Amino acid sequence: MKGPEGPGYGFIQQYEHGLPETRKELSRCVGAYVEFLLEESGQEDLPPVDLDAIFDHFSLQAMEGNFKEASLGIEGANLAEMGMIVFDSSDIQTRQRFTQAHELLECLIVALEGNRYPSSLESYIEGKKKERLCNWGAGRLLMPEDLFHEFVCEYGIGINAAETIARAFQTSRLATLRHMVNCYPKRCGLIIWKRAHKPTDSVPSPNQRELWDDLEGTGGPEKEVRVQWQDLGRKARREVYVPDNKSIDSDSLIARALEAEEAEVGRERVDLGGLTGEFKIEAVPFSTEDEPHVLSLFHWPSKMFAAQEAQSDFYEAH
Repeated sequence: MKGPEGPGYGFIQQYEHGLPETRKELSRCVGAYVEFLLEESGQEDLPPVDLDAIFDHFSLQAMEGNFKEASLGIEGANLAEMGMIVFDSSDIQTRQRFTQAHELLECLIVALEGNRYPSSLESYIEGKKKERLCNWGAGRLLMPEDLFHEFVCEYGIGINAAETIARAFQTSRLATLRHMVNCYPKRCGLIIWKRAHKPTDSVPSPNQRELWDDLEGTGGPEKEVRVQWQDLGRKARREVYVPDNKSIDSDSLIARALEAEEAEVGRERVDLGGLTGEFKIEAVPFSTEDEPHVLSLFHWPSKMFAAQEAQSDFYEAH
């Protein structure tokens, strides 16, 4: 359905399973909506997905803005009722594409907001989980699952593989790795690190920061390499837990990658609270906002989920 309502309303009107009432049904609805966008816009010769074809088919315009210059703190805006979505023209191309895909997913959320839904879905439709849901759907739109699987079968699971796949799909390395974790939750998980103080450390005001840095190593609290963000995959989340801001040993390959500003790969034993054991780890340094970080990909051993699978088999048998 075309018009100022946006594609979300058109999809809901023809969706054979009706309005979602559970999280599982909501996930299925998002997946079907992604297929609807691709099929209705006649996508061929993939990858990459042609977002302009989707906008054209549904009479939407992708308009440029400069949100950073205006200090708005956002990357995009959904104005489908006015026939447009807006993205930040100052972002790199892969970020622009992801924002556009995210806003197309917002069109579905807007349509769901206009209908009654159970309170269990409120956080996904109007609350803090909405952005995460739209990001997950954007990944599925830009990297259709069956096609993505073909590329993973060819190139494998890993950071180098993700970079190759990202070039084909015109997505960022991080977005591709997150999609890899979502599609293969028994095989890998992501953690991003940076050097930071513990949240319980007293932190200086901006005009004291230089003095604070001078005191490091002289008895004051020192920065350590700590977890800043993680996506361990839905299977791993049932098995392990890594506390926010958890630090890693200074002699770990992750810390070495940050210190030397060079990629490291190897097998290493870690103790991260609820994640303990020996894992193959890839660690690649990068900078964001002029601050050094490390992107680490943990490869899960197959035995990690053996107990989980045995429990699942027990419940299915009984």
